[in-house]
Amino acid sequence: MTCSCSRASAQYRVPFPHTKKTRHSSRWDHGDWTDDSDQMILILESILETYAGANALATDLHPDPQLFAHKLAAWVDHGFPMLGDRGGMGLGALTKSVVWANTRRLCKQTALQK
Repeated sequence: MTCSCSRASAQYRVPFPHTKKTRHSSRWDHGDWTDDSDQMILILESILETYAGANALATDLHPDPQLFAHKLAAWVDHGFPMLGDRGGMGLGALTKSVVWANTRRLCKQTALQK
């Protein structure tokens, strides 16, 4: 897998002129964001898609867990392809175990319900 958004065009990169490369940060290109940002985008997309056209109060907004599960599984496999990703990058052990155990199960359950 490659770094998330590592091949995004220069116009989308955030300039951080005083950063220092560490063993951990060297996995990402300069100005790129991490898996935490990618997963926040997935949550926001899920909320928007769940409540598209609804008149819900901001305190009532919760993403559809199955929609988020599908998005998370797709992100792990492909990242954000429109930005040149080939897969999600930076998964910690806990997130990885959730994705492989629970997300895949939720996706299969949803497919069986259709």
